[in-house]
Amino acid sequence: MVNLEHNPDRAIQGGDLRGMGNEMPYSGVLSLFRRNYSKNLEGADIAVSGVTYDLATANRPGTRFGPRGIREASTNLSWEGAPWPWGFDPFKTLAVVDCGDCAFDSGYPDQVPAAIEKHADDILATGTAMVTMGGDHFVTYPLLKAHHKVHGPLSLVHFDAHCDTWSEADERIDHGTMFYHAARLGLVDPTKSVQIGLRTLNTETHSRRRLGPREWAKGGGRAGLRHRRRQQGLSDLRHRLPRPGLRARHRDAGLRRP
Repeated sequence: MVNLEHNPDRAIQGGDLRGMGNEMPYSGVLSLFRRNYSKNLEGADIAVSGVTYDLATANRPGTRFGPRGIREASTNLSWEGAPWPWGFDPFKTLAVVDCGDCAFDSGYPDQVPAAIEKHADDILATGTAMVTMGGDHFVTYPLLKAHHKVHGPLSLVHFDAHCDTWSEADERIDHGTMFYHAARLGLVDPTKSVQIGLRTLNTETHSRRRLGPREWAKGGGRAGLRHRRRQQGLSDLRHRLPRPGLRARHRDAGLRRP
């Protein structure tokens, strides 16, 4: 039986971390899926946070508003029971906390990468997994650095229209070069990584497998992911879902294979 009793402002009420809850989508304090807003991660399996940074993009700014937009959109699925079409409540299994956004001063752009990395370091130090909402593509780079400290070389599953692996002599704060540096520094294992949906040409693959939109649409995507999952063994899986590839705001998730 579904409980239709209205439960306003669950995000700031505290209490049990599990269960979907029930709240009108047009009212109440926003958090991702109405999860508790808290810096206390005790008992949490996953910590959700936002990185509201978009100064590394060369073309379309505005993704600093991504975390706020994702939280607002998630209220449409924050209903008691089993949201369609999945048929189950994921929050009965996973205890998820929304711990707000990463703090940084955009007036000192050279300090922002270190601030993002420390934000992730502090969360991972509690043994909690992360789901991070950006932000432009570059924010993945300091997140990879933080996860590498805990898990070692990572497997990267990258959905995008662009490769973001252009080489450069220096480490610039740029949304098109960070995966080149991630491979160069050994943060990711290119032989256990895959890029999906690319529609730009870069002949240097850094040993990553690439699946274009047509190959993905014909079923090659599933085969490619199965191939990479078999290869990766016990390495971590990092998902990167940015706007140009899937026309959706990107999410970063660190998932540990059993």
